[in-house]
Parts: sequence; C-alpha cells; structure tokens
Amino acid sequence: MLAVAIAAALVASCASPYVAKPFDREAAKVTSVAVVKDALPDSAGITQVASAASNFGLIGALVDAGIQASDQARLTAVLMSQKFDGEAAFLKALEAKVAERSFTSSVVEVARNSRRRDFVENFTGQPTADAYLDVVSEGYGYISSGFGAPYRPAVSVKVRLVSSATKEVLMENLIEYNPLYPREGAITISPNPAYSFINLDEIERQPEKVAEGLTVALDETAAAIAKLLD
Repeated sequence: MLAVAIAAALVASCASPYVAKPFDREAAKVTSVAVVKDALPDSAGITQVASAASNFGLIGALVDAGIQASDQARLTAVLMSQKFDGEAAFLKALEAKVAERSFTSSVVEVARNSRRRDFVENFTGQPTADAYLDVVSEGYGYISSGFGAPYRPAVSVKVRLVSSATKEVLMENLIEYNPLYPREGAITISPNPAYSFINLDEIERQPEKVAEGLTVALDETAAAIAKLLD
C-alpha cells in the first residue's frame, strides 16, 4: 500500500544515491515492447505521513492506524463511485506512449512474486516482443505531508526493460511522482497543483476530480517511463 512506499522512501532518503541504467536504443535493436500487467497494487492508498495521533506513543500509534483505515475506506468508496481502475488507466496510457515512440507495443501477463511487489523474477514461455517493460509500484494514491497539509496524488514506480532473448536488463530506473522525500538519482515529477484537497471531507465532495487527479498522475508517470526508451 501507499504507506509501505512512504516508509521505503524514508529509508531510501538516508541511503546512497540511486543509480539508474540508461537504455541504449541503437545497441539494443528493440522494435517491439510488451508491457507487463500487475504494475500497481489492487487499490489506491491514502496516508498522512505525520498525523497528530502518532505523536502519543503506543496508544497514539494504534489510534493512528485506526484513522488510516478509516481514511482508506473513505477514499476507496470515492473511487468506486467513479468506477476508477488505476491499473487499467495506467496500462492503457503506458502502452499508447510506448507506441508513440515507434515501438510495436502490447500488454502481457507474467507471474509476479506473490509475496512481495517486485520485478518479475522469471520470464518464461514464447517471447511476444523483443523486450518486456516491467513496471512495479508498491503504492500510489493520495498523500499529505502532515496534519493540516493538503492531500495530493503520489505515485512511486520502479521500471525495468528486459530482453526477451537474453533476459539481460536493458534499462532500469526509479520514478517518483510527488515524492515527499525525493531520492537522489530518481526521476521526480511535480504534482499538478489543480488536484489538491484540504481534507477527506473535500475529497468526498469532489469524487470526479479525485479520480481525475490520479488519472493525470498515472498518465504523467507513464509518459516519463516511455521517455526512458528514447
């Protein structure tokens, strides 16, 4: 969920800089790309990184967990009212943006590690393209930097391009949309200021805009991924 991704970002902010592997299109000779399904968690998350309740020890932490669960239920209801499907929206955008860069693009299903959200470990079967574009996110949704701060869309994804023939990693990168703690070396995207909500009440009053904000965030993330293939 989103809270897991935030925790990872907090740790990563103290770690060594992220080192990406750029794509050499001329050397790779890739003309067709298969986008791997199951890029996003089952649902969008919502979190307040430093809520007031978490400042009061164990009892505060338990209260905070209850607040997060309540907030999650409210956001889920808002998105369900709009029939929002983040995975479908993201894959559609990514496939289209990859095609815009003169690749033949498709979407394929490959088994991902069910115990944790991470890159596909084993690409088996008949290759459907020259390379697999594997994108994996531990969380996406709405995030607030603390009590009283607005909620804005956030997305964090790892991306890897893997050769179908040799299984060589041709490209790898990390993209963060609206990171509270940007990781040095990662590609960061500033959030669209139009999609900012003061609190959960405002989120519930503007369901269409809330869904639109996530769609925009996922679309811009997909565009950044496709650009890595230039």
